[in-house]
Amino acid sequence: MSNTSTLSNEKAKTGSRWVIVLAGGEGRRLRSLIRDWLGETRPKQYCTFMGTRSMLQHTLDRARKLVKDEHIVTVVGSGHRSFLKRSLSAPLPGTLVEQPIDRGTAAGIYLAASHIFERDPLATILVMPSDSYISPEERFQQYAEHAMLMAEKYDDQLFQLGVTPKGPETDFGWIESARSKRRIASTRLPGEALTVSMFYEKPNMSKANALYEKGCLWNTGIFAAKVKTLWWFGWCSIPDMMRRFETFSQVYPAAQQINSSRVHEAIVLTHLYHGMSYADFMRDVLAKVSEWSAVIRMDNVEWSDWGRPERIKQTIENCGANSSFLEFYDRTQAANWVAI
Repeated sequence: MSNTSTLSNEKAKTGSRWVIVLAGGEGRRLRSLIRDWLGETRPKQYCTFMGTRSMLQHTLDRARKLVKDEHIVTVVGSGHRSFLKRSLSAPLPGTLVEQPIDRGTAAGIYLAASHIFERDPLATILVMPSDSYISPEERFQQYAEHAMLMAEKYDDQLFQLGVTPKGPETDFGWIESARSKRRIASTRLPGEALTVSMFYEKPNMSKANALYEKGCLWNTGIFAAKVKTLWWFGWCSIPDMMRRFETFSQVYPAAQQINSSRVHEAIVLTHLYHGMSYADFMRDVLAKVSEWSAVIRMDNVEWSDWGRPERIKQTIENCGANSSFLEFYDRTQAANWVAI
């Protein structure tokens, strides 16, 4: 058998690689500041805080280095389509899905996974939120590829990317790893995979201090898993939500063949989300199946969740970049001090 045929058969067994980009957040903590800065209410993932690319564009560019354009599924919130043209330098790659209402990160992930599961049930998925700063991107790409390779090798496991914390942060999720390790014998890929003991989502200061002292990792929210494994985790943790997505994954493809209009899609999704309970993926899914999870620590990668203006300011200053947002924020803070 030729090498080409061998590779083709292996690909058929493992499925293709896909990326889910989560861009459905409303950025409520930054809403008033961004409205004063830009003159409109715009979620932070559609903003350009420094340089020339929005947060969403940065995330899509990372995704395009990892998978084919048609294997990117982007989930946005209701009414977000109006921001896309202004925040992207090129047409959106792959599939765009607009949630009718925010029902938490679990719903966003499983909505995108429904599209992938129907097309490629053996797929390997990398999930990336679009509200994080990551640098250098080349180094991150190595870790992302490592996570996907591990998910293909250990196809009943989920592999998180974590970073060494800089302090006892209460806004972030934390990962406590166990002692046993799994490795891939490869000199090309960085990091080692450690089994997870426990996930902690936004702990109080006392707990965050304890986790920091213990050497636990910040959870970036970026992870890789086989789509079938992700589906199984959902059924183990949030069966009521999964019944909805199971029906959706069976009905929607047939409905699309009959009527592929955006209006029809909106009707189907509105029916799907009606009465759906809110679920956070880390708290309501991963925390319940932590024994099936592992974490890869990213060394020499700067990561920050830009959920607060102070963290955006700190990152921009560390980069030494010019930024209209930083200038506006500093003026606002100075005015507040004068008022006080």
